[in-house]
Amino acid sequence: TEDRIYYANKDYNGTSQAYYYVEGLDGKDQLFYTSIATGTRLFVSEEEFIEIAGFTFNANRSAKENESFNGAKFYYTRNSYTLSFYNYNAVVTGADKTVKYEAPLKGYNFTPSYPAGLEPNAYKFAGWYTTAGCYEGSEADLSTMTMPASDLMLYAKWTPKTHTVKTYQTKEAMENNATPLTTIHNIPHGKKVGDVANVPADPKNGSYNFIGWFYTDDTGKEVAFVFSMPINRDLNLYAKWSSNTLMAYTIKYELEDGTEIAPPTTGSALAGSTKTFEAKTGTQLHEGYQSGNFPKVSSHSLTMDIEDTSKNEFTFVYVAKPEVTYTVKYLEKGTGNQLAESKTVTTKAAVVTETFKQITGYAPDAYQKQLVLAAEGNEIIFWYTKDDVHAPVQTIHWIQNIAGDGYTEYQSSTNLNGVIGTEYPETPLTIAGFEYNETRSNASGKLTAAGLVLNLYYDRIEYPYEFRFVEKDSDPEKQLADSVTGSARYQAQVTQPAKTIPGYTLVSTGNQAIHIAIEDGEIAVKNVKIFYYTEQTVDIKYEVVGPTGCGTLDNYQEAQLKVITGTPKGSTPTAAENFKFVGWYKDQACTQPVDASWVVNNKLTPGKTKNYGTETTPAMGYEAATYYAKFEYNLTTLTITKSGAAVNADGTGLDAGQSFLFTVTGAGLPEDGLLIAINGNGSETISGLTVGKTYTVTEVESWSWRYTATAQKITLKADASENVVTVANGRDKVQWLDGDCYAENNFGEVSSQGN
Repeated sequence: TEDRIYYANKDYNGTSQAYYYVEGLDGKDQLFYTSIATGTRLFVSEEEFIEIAGFTFNANRSAKENESFNGAKFYYTRNSYTLSFYNYNAVVTGADKTVKYEAPLKGYNFTPSYPAGLEPNAYKFAGWYTTAGCYEGSEADLSTMTMPASDLMLYAKWTPKTHTVKTYQTKEAMENNATPLTTIHNIPHGKKVGDVANVPADPKNGSYNFIGWFYTDDTGKEVAFVFSMPINRDLNLYAKWSSNTLMAYTIKYELEDGTEIAPPTTGSALAGSTKTFEAKTGTQLHEGYQSGNFPKVSSHSLTMDIEDTSKNEFTFVYVAKPEVTYTVKYLEKGTGNQLAESKTVTTKAAVVTETFKQITGYAPDAYQKQLVLAAEGNEIIFWYTKDDVHAPVQTIHWIQNIAGDGYTEYQSSTNLNGVIGTEYPETPLTIAGFEYNETRSNASGKLTAAGLVLNLYYDRIEYPYEFRFVEKDSDPEKQLADSVTGSARYQAQVTQPAKTIPGYTLVSTGNQAIHIAIEDGEIAVKNVKIFYYTEQTVDIKYEVVGPTGCGTLDNYQEAQLKVITGTPKGSTPTAAENFKFVGWYKDQACTQPVDASWVVNNKLTPGKTKNYGTETTPAMGYEAATYYAKFEYNLTTLTITKSGAAVNADGTGLDAGQSFLFTVTGAGLPEDGLLIAINGNGSETISGLTVGKTYTVTEVESWSWRYTATAQKITLKADASENVVTVANGRDKVQWLDGDCYAENNFGEVSSQGN
């Protein structure tokens, strides 16, 4: 509740009450708050429409403004928020849940899949946390937590495993749960015992010799252990002892000509001990010998001899035969009488299994018997004892084949001493990944003298799967194409080729397979395979074309530009003094201009020019290219103006029709200069000269003795109006000849007296 101010008529006789209801987790209205105000003629105002965390005001159901306050009811709908899970480096796909505010979270707890990026068996799941760093104090106890009034992301914490090593005096002591000799706790995964504790000393056992430490692996195989090995699992080590010498043995597998057809079996055993070996068959043999070869004997026993080591070797000799026969007999124990017709089978198989035959009034000695077939003399015998009271009850559990085309025996049992006339029911198994097919099964029946067979069938459950197509190292995960989804039977293999994604390169396996595992929900979490891609990149270069020092670019290369999602910086040219920028081109010869839309204020920003998709589904992107910025000299003109020729006002005169010659030298002109002729007081303009360069204008010696030749220098500017050279010829010579022949040249207006 919270303090509020109410505005109403000042009637202090009595009180008024308004009621606030929120939606319960069961969907029913629950009284949340009662508002009491003094007065009886009060009206609802907008101040009554309060906010309640985790709920949304329902205006349609609630009292309206200006209605009577007394008895007014206000309703709120409970909000729902998203509960998500993050496992190691990715959001757990399909684990998102929509949860009502304050709903208990205990039903949403689960153990996520072991992250592929972690060393197998090196870490353990340590619970969910509300912080990405899984900091202390942010543990999420889902057994007590409720949904907050906001979306909630929970983060999986994985902590390094520690292991325990125990040592026992003997294997028997270990199997009988005797007190360990030593117990070493908290050994970090991958470390050695000696890294955290003292290595146990070799144990003592009277006069017996200590052989070493051993443990049994997950397959039941005995494995030797030394304390220099890293610890990657909990270990129960047991000591082995001997009062005699260990003797090496070798079992060979050869054809009659001595050809080896399987790797030898080697090992050691105490002198005097006996070991029985079976002939290898099927895939135990070398490729090319796995069928059509049968041993002369199917098994052999060796007693280890300390005196004659040759007796500790044996060779199974194989005979090449396309097939062999074996016989199954059903005989009465004690008499050897044949109780049923024998069965003779010809087969190519190396190992066979036979099931007993029901014989009324008799009980067999075994439900099934197995035999490694030899080249000759193969026989399986079931021994029966007369029994009028008992008969076998056989129960067979059948699981559906992966392809759905039939059933295979999963598990069976036989009660050889079932009481005739008794009803025998069988409880269906709970088999992970399968559901019981009650319609097909017969799970109970009355035992007769002929026996009873109960068949129970289980169908494979179909689980969802998903193949995703993702950009590698994207965070959050970026899907580049639609997922391929479906469902398939438990343990089926579903394969998928990678998709071709325009502009991207596949960096994972091109074909992937999912072996369908059990899923906890309707969205694939375990049955997920991801194809990873990286976006292709290209280099775009920018080069200057023009005279040395003509200009610069602010960017000469776009290195590793992503072809689809990249954003080029572009390049802006800057002309050097006395040069000008001409334009951008696609070729070094500068004959193919770039797309005009790519250039703004001389800056080139390349566009997408390559179709990484198809004609029908284009995917335009960038391609590797070099673009050329062309610069040229900044050219201008030079104007030479002649003045000072004897010209009258009307354009006539003594020199008006004469031509004056000038030589112009400088950058871009012939080495001996450019000869220019100007008629009278005229002018000539020279084009294509370079701004900033200095040019010399020299008047060639005139035919007239009256004028003196002059030379002028000018540095050209960008403004052509400033590039003008004026040559004014004054009559600075007043005599034709020198020395004694001097005579003043005073041509002028003739007087009337004829002077």
